[in-house]
Amino acid sequence: MDKLISVDERPVLDLRYAAFQHLHGAIMVVGSWYMDPNTRRSTPCLVLLDAAKLASKRKPTPCIITLDDMWKWTIELGDPNYWAGQIKDWLDTGALPGNRNNKRDVWAVMDAVQSRLRDIVSMPPLPMKAAITHGSTPQSVGELTITERDTGKTVHEIEVTSRHVRH
Repeated sequence: MDKLISVDERPVLDLRYAAFQHLHGAIMVVGSWYMDPNTRRSTPCLVLLDAAKLASKRKPTPCIITLDDMWKWTIELGDPNYWAGQIKDWLDTGALPGNRNNKRDVWAVMDAVQSRLRDIVSMPPLPMKAAITHGSTPQSVGELTITERDTGKTVHEIEVTSRHVRH
């Protein structure tokens, strides 16, 4: 059953902000940031889109893998039942090109994920302009270290988080 979308809801993705874009066969792979609708915290994610829908100006359905779920998609630690089921769901709904009963189509999606999966680990935080626009500032903004000028001794260190930043 499709979920009704309210125009009052904040978006969870803004694909105008991307760390990378890569065409892998018929699938566009984008490194972006997922903005949790409840906490408004952002996290790097991999977004898969049907490239044919993008080219024809039709609205593609994004398929999202967040940084927290990345391990499920790795060959070393992943869960084949999880990712195979997820891929088949995406193919069944038409979000990605292919047929769930065609092993080549399933593996084409898995190959697209594997092509850039490790890149989301090294993505920077959500760009500040996007964070301010969507009210989704990153949890960690930076670190502050206070040192004595004469001795170089560290006096105090803190992690600067979004709660320390004024908007």
